[in-house]
Amino acid sequence: MSDPMVALWLSETPCAVGLGEKNFEKLASCGWIEHFQPGAFLAREGQKASTFFLIHGGSVALELHDAATGTAMTETLGVGDAVGVSWLVPPHRYHVDVRALEPTDVLVFDGDRLKELMEADADFGFAITRRLLARVYSRLEELRVQRLDLYQPAEGRRP
Repeated sequence: MSDPMVALWLSETPCAVGLGEKNFEKLASCGWIEHFQPGAFLAREGQKASTFFLIHGGSVALELHDAATGTAMTETLGVGDAVGVSWLVPPHRYHVDVRALEPTDVLVFDGDRLKELMEADADFGFAITRRLLARVYSRLEELRVQRLDLYQPAEGRRP
């Protein structure tokens, strides 16, 4: 049985829509709640990726580091966003730092346990993969639009 607060928070996310009771319970059983203060890191670049996060409150920055130019914030994510899907894809390492910008509440999921459940139940695995892929696709589309705006002449940019 999962933590009732985890189940409540999970039920409020887009990832839970249409998941079904059995699959919902499996997902919820892999999760717990964590709170991060501004400046705290949820994940660090290069670290083993064994968890992922669903943001329930607050926001995080995705940051890249370069020896020549320093740290660059590449994206800001907020409520409802999934962060850290690297747990699902080899080499299972985070590719960016994930840092809280304000007090941030997240659902944290044990990626290793979740992978075991996904491999044991193909329907569950497909349901979870489909939901995560939808979130990743949405973020790629947002990036595409940003790049279009960035490379247009100033007079052609959107307001």
